[in-house]
Amino acid sequence: MKSAFARILAFLRIKRNRMLFFRLDLDPRLHAGRPAVEGLAIEQVSEAGAENLRDFEDSWLTRAQMIERIRQGQDLFIVRCGGEKANYRWVLYRRFFVAGLDRWFELPTGCAYLSGVYTRPAYRRRGIARFSYAHVFDHLLGRGVRTVFLNVDTTNEPSLRNVRKLGFQEYQRGELIRLGFIRIYRIVNTAGTHCLIRISRRPDARLNRLCFTDGLATEDVPC
Repeated sequence: MKSAFARILAFLRIKRNRMLFFRLDLDPRLHAGRPAVEGLAIEQVSEAGAENLRDFEDSWLTRAQMIERIRQGQDLFIVRCGGEKANYRWVLYRRFFVAGLDRWFELPTGCAYLSGVYTRPAYRRRGIARFSYAHVFDHLLGRGVRTVFLNVDTTNEPSLRNVRKLGFQEYQRGELIRLGFIRIYRIVNTAGTHCLIRISRRPDARLNRLCFTDGLATEDVPC
């Protein structure tokens, strides 16, 4: 049952997203190596390979958008089970868009952001996501990446359980309340609660620090 606050947001057509932030520091002793599982195979999709794909499984990326991402240096991995596509995931570097926060972010060298993780319903609960993570971690170590970030919607219990089992550590919570072109961000971590109001979607140094580094902007306004 919706809370009174949620009903008010819906009446005013205000959009609200709440996410948990996770990070994992890759350790070659734990995350190197690619396990072999009978019937499963993983591939990194090339630009030419993307030409043969339909739109992304949950429809948030078209084929043309996938090709453009790959041209920009982002990585798309697909796990096949018995030859059929079962799991997808993106690995993003440098500059990337977080849909749940409706804005662009930037990461320094040596970091990556996992996005668009999707397992087709018929292949869930088979350990395919864990198989995919293991291969991606090994790939990232080979690229010199040592810290991996991801965000999970607070209502996505299966994904939350999965990333915690893999060793990802929750380090803060974030909330976006959007009213037209106005975006209100509320970030909660061990240093306190911070609110920022933004209009542009461009990367923002203060939000980058709050969301993906340990340094906090001292001028942020407490809620």
